[in-house]
Amino acid sequence: MDEKKNVKSPKSKLDVEIKIASSSRTRKNSDPDHYIEKRITPRPFKQRNDVYVNKKSSFVAHIKKCKELLNSGEDVYIHGLGAAVNYAVNLALQLQSLYPVVLDANTSTVDLMDDHYSPSIGHKVETRRNSAIRIKVHLIGK
Repeated sequence: MDEKKNVKSPKSKLDVEIKIASSSRTRKNSDPDHYIEKRITPRPFKQRNDVYVNKKSSFVAHIKKCKELLNSGEDVYIHGLGAAVNYAVNLALQLQSLYPVVLDANTSTVDLMDDHYSPSIGHKVETRRNSAIRIKVHLIGK
């Protein structure tokens, strides 16, 4: 939801209108009073060698983290959800071109929940399904 606030600028002492961007987890519908809030994706307890990727994260940073883990002799587990499945596969293939590794991929379907808020329907919880991938990157000769 976009909110407008009047804030005085400390330098110019003028009233400034600041528009706060809506959360990436909140979507508006055609009805201005109806909005959808996506709940946080459930994850098992994150280990040191788990790498969760998404479309907004830095590919170079993920490569660097995976290199550090592989150089220390640990297996790396790359997790991707939805649109990030291709991103996770690309990351694993890049590591395979740099290191002698074996890739073990497992796909699954994850149940995600959204909260719908509207004056006409009140609060409603909707479940949707999304594809996920977990890729184990194992260094050969470890």
